Amino acid sequence: MKNLLNKLSIFNGLSTAMVALDKSNNEVIYCNQSMGDLLGLDVKDFVGENFINYFGDEDQERAASAIKAINMSDLIREFKLNLKKRSGKTIIVDLGVSNFKFDGSNMECILVNTYDVSELHKAHTKQKEMERALAHSLRMAEIGGLTSSVAHEFGNPLAIITGYGNNLNKIQPEKLTVEFIQSVGAKLLSAAHRMNDMVKNMRNMARQDMAEEDKKDTDLISLVQDSLVLTKLKLLKANVSVDVQSEVAKVQCLPSQIQQIILNIISNAADSYDDTDIENREIKIWVEENAFEGQLLLMIANNGPVIPPKILSNIFNPFFTTKKMNKGTGLGLSICHNIMQNHRGRIWASSDQEKGTVFTLEFLVAGVEQKNKRSILVVDDNMTFRQFMVSQLRREGFFVFEAQDGIEALAVLDSSDIEVLLTDINMPRMDGESLISVINNKKSELLVIGMSGEATHNDAQLECQRLGIEGFLFKPFGIKEVVNIVDSYFETQQNKEAS
Repeated sequence: MKNLLNKLSIFNGLSTAMVALDKSNNEVIYCNQSMGDLLGLDVKDFVGENFINYFGDEDQERAASAIKAINMSDLIREFKLNLKKRSGKTIIVDLGVSNFKFDGSNMECILVNTYDVSELHKAHTKQKEMERALAHSLRMAEIGGLTSSVAHEFGNPLAIITGYGNNLNKIQPEKLTVEFIQSVGAKLLSAAHRMNDMVKNMRNMARQDMAEEDKKDTDLISLVQDSLVLTKLKLLKANVSVDVQSEVAKVQCLPSQIQQIILNIISNAADSYDDTDIENREIKIWVEENAFEGQLLLMIANNGPVIPPKILSNIFNPFFTTKKMNKGTGLGLSICHNIMQNHRGRIWASSDQEKGTVFTLEFLVAGVEQKNKRSILVVDDNMTFRQFMVSQLRREGFFVFEAQDGIEALAVLDSSDIEVLLTDINMPRMDGESLISVINNKKSELLVIGMSGEATHNDAQLECQRLGIEGFLFKPFGIKEVVNIVDSYFETQQNKEAS
């Protein structure tokens, strides 16, 4: 044991908090000063205690499992565990667990690196709260912009109610027959129901229903009809007609968020006709269902001006706008993109002279069982290749997210539960190698597959070793090659857990 402690003393001066554990019982046999400072205790007092007891009750099993699993791997990482300090205060930590063995000796122990990520967790939580607040603020701003439409829609039923009310005051009592009273009552009730529906619609739009458990089976066409009521006056002023060509189409979603997307697209379509001489202005809305893939597409098209390719490729980027000053923030479509990602769906746009501008929202059909429920993020700067991969992976049943470079990919990884990353190596802004390096330091539980069409990358196994990843593919490759790597990896993981 003395020789063991002498060897461990090399970690005394490290800033990383470290403990060494007895493999048989998880008791602390060594603790460096950084660990003592982290927990607020004397290192001598920590030796001999069971390390697992220092975790929160809900995290003790996770910590114990991570330490036990080291027998089947060279390195185990566990994230966001609650660790108790001597004072009773709880901090959030990430763990790196490894075996520590000495050359020429049978003596070994478990080495645990502990990283305090409490401030990072707070910053991430605050960022999420700010994103939710921003989305809600924009939704409220949209509602504010629709005030005139709401007033217009309230005007008709109010006119009916006040008109009949005034007439009733002038009618002699003996002329108030049962049939007349019932007829007037039905008209008043119909007007009141219309106003009540408007209030419900506005209230639903204002909700901050961001929680997963709020998702429910929702008819997209009903959301479209509600959105058309709110934008009716704007469409009338722009002389735009609307043709809804579908009936019931149910998906599981957060209704107010999807309505926000529909409102944004319809409103933008109406604005696109400003300063144009286009006649017969029309928005067409329809649904297409792919039963084989379990997907449903909501299509919103307009015959307004064609969007140039350079602009079209940027419309979902934050703060990108072609509207005049004080007419738009450039955040609307960016938030629409994030909403669809969080629904494990997609949104994209196409624009040409023949078909006009078409926005497509892709959902999973409510109640349809998927073949492969793993989530995968495809990262490639080539939009044609990326969209092809997205389409093929969705056909295989994956929940697919996409990004055009490493910077966008990190944003998706921070906001979504991703299990598999498929990334190109050569990309602008942040390339694949830089992205993989960041991920290896913060999300080691992620399955990472690299891909490249470069001739310099000529050995898959060597590339995997060089980058520290599980798989590497050379373009062109078949979608089954991706599926095989994913299936093999998770089957191995399940076998490890079972043993």
